[in-house]
Amino acid sequence: MQQPSFLCASRIGRLRLLLYLMLTVLVGHAAILLILAGHGLLTGGSAPTASVWNVVLMCYAAQLGYAVVLVMRRLHDLNLSAWWLLLLLIPVFNLTLLAALLAMGGNSYDNRYGHMPAPNGKLTLAVVPVVLVAVTGFSALILSETVRSEAEAPTQVHAGR
Repeated sequence: MQQPSFLCASRIGRLRLLLYLMLTVLVGHAAILLILAGHGLLTGGSAPTASVWNVVLMCYAAQLGYAVVLVMRRLHDLNLSAWWLLLLLIPVFNLTLLAALLAMGGNSYDNRYGHMPAPNGKLTLAVVPVVLVAVTGFSALILSETVRSEAEAPTQVHAGR
């Protein structure tokens, strides 16, 4: 039986890690965009208030917390301690660790962190490409809007003295 994805004391496979991380990013950023749009900040409304930024920060904190739990569960699948999470704080090592977590197969036996994760079902295999395309498209949309708004912004020329 698959354990709930928010439990730290369990294991998760590579594909589910990738899927859950992508869904976390997609849902979290969609929530943040809805919060900003609800306050008119995406259409050039007034400056955001401190309470708006507090809600946005809480969304980012929830995303980060859930991502840490997912990475911890993946480390447990490799029979590694959660102390390896500290490598995520060091540039270059963080990318290396994430690549290793997605590339290395987990233990094919029960370890001290629990039973072997359930095999991926057809739904998981079908949803991963869809979510990958959605995250890529969402990121491209945000990037294109950022570039467009930067291009349309008036440049300020400072007169010399």
